[in-house]
Amino acid sequence: MKTNLHLSSLFGFFLLFSGISYTQVSGSGRAYDFNSSNVSIPNSASLNMANVTLEAWIKADTWATNIWQNVIISKEGWATGENGYTLRSGANGSLSFLMGDGVPGWHEVTSGPIMSTGQWYHVAGTYDGLVMRLYINGIEVGTTNYAGAIATTTYTLSIGNSTYAPGGNRYFDGMIDEVRIWNSALSQATLRDYLCRKVTSTHPNYSNLAGYWNFDVSGAVVDQTSNGNTGTANGATLVNSSAPIGNASAHSYAGTANFTLNNGTTDSVQVVSSSIFETLHIYRVDGAPLVTTALSSLDSLDQNHYYGVYASAVGSYNYDLTYYYGTNPLLTGTQTYGKIATRLNGSAVPWVPAAAVHDIPNSKFTMNLTNRIEARLAIDCPGINITPSGSQAFCAGDSIVLVDNGQATIHQWYDGSGAIAGETGSSLTVNAAGTYYVIANNGACSTTGTNINVTVNPNPVASFGTISTTFCENDADEIILNGTPAVGTYSGPGITGSSFSPSQAGSGNHILMYSVTDINGCSDSVTNAVQVNTAPALPVITQNGADLCVANVAGLTYSWFESGTLISGATSNCYTAITNGNYTVVATNSDACSEMSAVYILSDLSLLEKTISFEITLSPNPASEWLELKSVDENQAFNFEIRDAQGRIVQKVEKNTAQHILDVSQFQSGVYFVHLQDVNDSKTILFIKE
Repeated sequence: MKTNLHLSSLFGFFLLFSGISYTQVSGSGRAYDFNSSNVSIPNSASLNMANVTLEAWIKADTWATNIWQNVIISKEGWATGENGYTLRSGANGSLSFLMGDGVPGWHEVTSGPIMSTGQWYHVAGTYDGLVMRLYINGIEVGTTNYAGAIATTTYTLSIGNSTYAPGGNRYFDGMIDEVRIWNSALSQATLRDYLCRKVTSTHPNYSNLAGYWNFDVSGAVVDQTSNGNTGTANGATLVNSSAPIGNASAHSYAGTANFTLNNGTTDSVQVVSSSIFETLHIYRVDGAPLVTTALSSLDSLDQNHYYGVYASAVGSYNYDLTYYYGTNPLLTGTQTYGKIATRLNGSAVPWVPAAAVHDIPNSKFTMNLTNRIEARLAIDCPGINITPSGSQAFCAGDSIVLVDNGQATIHQWYDGSGAIAGETGSSLTVNAAGTYYVIANNGACSTTGTNINVTVNPNPVASFGTISTTFCENDADEIILNGTPAVGTYSGPGITGSSFSPSQAGSGNHILMYSVTDINGCSDSVTNAVQVNTAPALPVITQNGADLCVANVAGLTYSWFESGTLISGATSNCYTAITNGNYTVVATNSDACSEMSAVYILSDLSLLEKTISFEITLSPNPASEWLELKSVDENQAFNFEIRDAQGRIVQKVEKNTAQHILDVSQFQSGVYFVHLQDVNDSKTILFIKE
């Protein structure tokens, strides 16, 4: 959390706080919200009088159809004697003041539909023994002549509903605040003077105050006079009041305005306007507010007092408000960071910085306004705005940069061990885990940055796995085994997945790599060197009579095979055959890399080979599924073996019969040799597998 301290706190004159503002309500007070509810006050002699003033602040949510349906204050009998008094409203915002004389007879003064829903109005009814008068916002809106008494009643006093239950409920729907009942008729001037002020003993008619309920505390509805007319809330909800009520006020009526309200010699507010107002009040609220809510951007507010402007006019209006802050200690020595904080309509919303012109040489702020406003002095300290250049969790070996993007000019960075020596700039490079913050100031204001918790994740340790280090160019592909962690990937010449192909890599020395990245994005890699040696060129066998030869290449050694069997001593590039057969030769170089020739079938020698004396047939030839070997002489039995083109025995049959049927469906396609033999003779016959 951002913490802001201001040097002016030494005055003890106001509170400064950490990103928090007090959501003040007008006059630091409360109001009751009525909806099918009321406040009841027991009957007492002090509430029956010859002359009377009833007054209250009201803000209706809805208006009833008839003027008598939204009762504000009631102590009247209606159908049981026509006595008592009531102040009520309805009929699209009309106001009524009614008295009973007990004859029977009712006397009433009413206004037209002047008031709107959702707005605060001060309403009052007075009777001086001769004339009944009705006021809205201190403006007389109706009179009725009546010379006589107000018949007394034993009914309770009700706020928010009618007293007389058999007459049906006549609830007020909305808020009511500052209810006052006087046993004299207040003058219009007095009503105006105390319209936006709490009543104290300085009021010129204070001794005539019969009942005063400001609703500022929960529980019993306490009468602020010594008459003890304390009541009970019956379902009404106590809420923050936004009525324009302060501890001091000044006003202007019926014309343009140019007047001032001050707070001794500390500061003052002046309102100047060329607009025509019905009424315009400046009020001052003294004392700290009640409720705390988050403050959007300001660092500290004047907790000693604030000012408000309440206005009503026909049509739109505007006025200039000038706040002369003079010797207010909040801005003493800190004018540069001074602001005006405002809220509209006396509502309980957070205070926000206003678009005011700050004239530092003349210690004042000026605003042009088009609505009701409340204003207070504020401080906007040069803030900090820590912006890490990367993630606050990074990998070992990396770092982030913490930067103060605010206006502060002096910094000291801290970690868990305290101040970091030498780190007094607007940025800090962090490469170790821990908690970091900065204290920044511009002399008058000091700000502590939010804690930034930095995590350093370890890097994984990669292990390449198992692979041969030396290959021949014509070796088979090899799978690399057991690389860890298993989530890694291989790369390099000849790599496909986890397989290494010597032929794809080609001859030479190669660097292969195994790379691992874990779930935190941290990585490691390890390399492995392999050598691929060049293989000899493919030897090609040629025949010259009985001589089988391949090209004689310097540095190569040769090994001859007949039907896959090494011929002892046959190590030259040439070999003189002594029998027909399947011959291959392997050429090997100094790196032990070998290459085998294709099978050379030698079938035109008869030097030592005997030929069997009987005839054999093979069919079909080529064969795909079955091969039949049959002696022409049906009594001539024989054995045989089958070799592939490399001379390897793939099948051997030692069943002495004259006919053999052989399943060749599983043989690979290609050339095969059937070697027949009886007791003394042998013969080789070629067949092709499709």
